[in-house]
Amino acid sequence: MANGTLTFDQLPQAVETLNKNIESLIGLINTMSERISVIEQTMTGREIPMDVEEASVLIKRTKGTLYKMVCNKEVPFHKKGNRLIFYKNELLDWFSDDTDKEAGASGIVSTVVDESEITDLAKLIRKNRV
Repeated sequence: MANGTLTFDQLPQAVETLNKNIESLIGLINTMSERISVIEQTMTGREIPMDVEEASVLIKRTKGTLYKMVCNKEVPFHKKGNRLIFYKNELLDWFSDDTDKEAGASGIVSTVVDESEITDLAKLIRKNRV
């Protein structure tokens, strides 16, 4: 094979080499796809920073109520400059603790959000992150 040109006799060997390279690339693509999946799951997991609007949807309170709760330090929050940041895991833990206290001996615990609200929250996050 001189200067990248193949003879007819070299074609079977070249095709075999191409097939091996393609199989190798497919393996790499699959590995990268799995890694991307893990990263996406981590990013969309419970450790998501949220703004006031997203947090209020999650805990089913108005933004005004959430601001009052922040002022009274009734809800977990963080400040970065003059921005309020909430973390989903902290809000869910706080909500769960608060709900457990309200449930008392009855053992009745309400859920934080239903599936349609999760979908709405995901849409809101995507819209604000893009």
